[in-house]
Amino acid sequence: MSSKMSSINSVSELVDFLDNHNKNTYRESVSNLKLKPKDVEDYCTWDRNNYTRNLIHYSQKYHLLILCWQQGQYSPIHDHGGRDCYAYVVEGLIQENIYQLSQQKELINCSKESIYKQGQNSYITDDIGMHSLKCVSDRAITLHLYAKPIESYHVFNSEKNKLVRLEYLANKSK
Repeated sequence: MSSKMSSINSVSELVDFLDNHNKNTYRESVSNLKLKPKDVEDYCTWDRNNYTRNLIHYSQKYHLLILCWQQGQYSPIHDHGGRDCYAYVVEGLIQENIYQLSQQKELINCSKESIYKQGQNSYITDDIGMHSLKCVSDRAITLHLYAKPIESYHVFNSEKNKLVRLEYLANKSK
């Protein structure tokens, strides 16, 4: 890259940047985020039983969400429907476990475990593996950027030891 990108300090700056650039710059944009909880509070909803997914922006190029987590809440093991996924921790601590599948599409094991704190980000594609996220602090807020909206994805069903395909229905009205 020829010049260093400046910090992105608000959701509106991020949306403006993403709208005017292509997917090749998404990783750098997430790496340059400097968001604080107050910057995303208008997008946050909380539920004591489940983490929440809150749509910020939907376009044909990307899908941007805020996820709100209470301590111990976690996502199921899932893929991203062939999309690139970037996650940025706005607040709290998030544990990411990456899993590998056998050729028969059975879960082998957790191949990597990482903890991300405020200001850090992660990246995953289906080529890297499936993953699950878990809040390991009192609460957490994460921003998720999907390069092209997810139309369908797979969740690992541990009782049946197989993948289940799900359709993704985003509320595009926000």
